[in-house]
Amino acid sequence: MRDMQHFRKIPALMENPRLFSQYPRMVADIMNEMFTIDGKPNQPVRKMIMGHAKKIGLINLLKDGIKGATAL
Repeated sequence: MRDMQHFRKIPALMENPRLFSQYPRMVADIMNEMFTIDGKPNQPVRKMIMGHAKKIGLINLLKDGIKGATAL
């Protein structure tokens, strides 16, 4: 019963459509850019991540991160 009380906010978190569509796509795109060899130097990782995060929206990313952290 303690586990049910502890994880009571997880179902609401799992209903977020960005969790299963946009975030996995963002991670895959970042990894693709990091590990593609095309003869050009890579841009810094922070700049690469911020570019992809801005496509989703920094506010959405922040809200979902806070919701995920409080659900656990």
